[in-house]
Amino acid sequence: MHDSEEYVLQALDAGAYGYLLKDTDKNEFVKALKQIHGGTKYFSGSVSNVLANRLLGKKPLSKSSTTVDSYNLSKREKEFFAW
Repeated sequence: MHDSEEYVLQALDAGAYGYLLKDTDKNEFVKALKQIHGGTKYFSGSVSNVLANRLLGKKPLSKSSTTVDSYNLSKREKEFFAW
């Protein structure tokens, strides 16, 4: 699956018991199957930030939500971040 927040949250909203990425190795896949079969949920570590943000009710930072000006940087420091 994709590690996009949108896909992860859609899966959760649909009632998913687990979420693995496409590049998951065999060992993690088997571990996930056993855990879900045992009645618990399993989410790969890669999606833990998405889950934590949702649990805490926080939205992830976007490039526009934090401005360079909010850090009181020098003109040269701001030029560096303008790339």
